[in-house]
Amino acid sequence: MDDELKAMQAASAAIEGLDEQARGRVLRWLGEKFGVSTAKVAAPAAPSNQMGGSVGEAGEEFGDLFHRVGATVDRERALVAAYWLRSQGQAQFAGADVNLLLKDLGYRVSNITDALSSSMNQRPALVIQMKKSGSSKQARKLYKITEAGVRWVEEKITGSKE
Repeated sequence: MDDELKAMQAASAAIEGLDEQARGRVLRWLGEKFGVSTAKVAAPAAPSNQMGGSVGEAGEEFGDLFHRVGATVDRERALVAAYWLRSQGQAQFAGADVNLLLKDLGYRVSNITDALSSSMNQRPALVIQMKKSGSSKQARKLYKITEAGVRWVEEKITGSKE
């Protein structure tokens, strides 16, 4: 048995008992750690209802949250999607994760990096970059929504400003 097959068996055994979301996080982490593209490893979807929408707290779907916030520009749309991912237990996210949620609602962002960078450049920053894999401008980046970003979205949800 060659080393590659042994490694695959060990990896399979290590993640076999994990739920689908945990397996996805482990596989994405491994890909980033070893500089391997994980484009073919699909990010696990959030639990969904019969209509196919992602379901959040108290049964709310991403689309419901998105429309309740009333985001009108790409930066705001990306921030709402980042908030949603955090509420689903995904502390760090890639721009592609955000854009996938938005695309499903018909609001695909043509340059998600610019939209997220806009939130990073605000003071206080609403999003921060946690990691960059690669040296080019197009390198894969991991982001995290900050507490200020969470407050911004929650203020939009409740319609209040503190």
